[in-house]
Amino acid sequence: MRFPLLPALVLTIVSCGGTPSSYSVMIDGFTPEQASTVVEACRIWEHAVADPSRLRLFVNIGEPCDLSHDDAICVFPTTMAKIAEANGAERFGVTYHRLHDVQPQGTIDPMGSVIYVATDTGDVKQTSEHELGHALGLVHTGPGTVMAPYVQEAARNVTPADVGQFMKVHGYE
Repeated sequence: MRFPLLPALVLTIVSCGGTPSSYSVMIDGFTPEQASTVVEACRIWEHAVADPSRLRLFVNIGEPCDLSHDDAICVFPTTMAKIAEANGAERFGVTYHRLHDVQPQGTIDPMGSVIYVATDTGDVKQTSEHELGHALGLVHTGPGTVMAPYVQEAARNVTPADVGQFMKVHGYE
């Protein structure tokens, strides 16, 4: 089911080399308002990277999760309690990867990712930005970035340091 105010984007960008520069983001199970917030997080990442040849997120709302492609990111709502039950710790979100390679510097090269965002936290956008960072291959960094490991230390939006990590992981630096 598609939400009329949130049209799906269907375009194609060819990626050169290893890590994809374009991803299919499938958002399913959220309320229309929550789905809009996840879409906003996608657009914030695209705007921060500021180069469609380096990052393009093609958003589909209400599409079934399909991890048959390396560039797939599936995003689902959940609760903090369900994340804690599955992971043994309270978290606002969690990203699982089908890994095919772990890089020497500790970054990951995912073959599709599944993100769960706790919708009972009050900040779906910040959590979505952070978990999208993981789906794009980023790891936790220091305070003042969206990729900080603790929400109380994290930036509210993607920072130049987050973009720098993205560029390095994707081989643009």
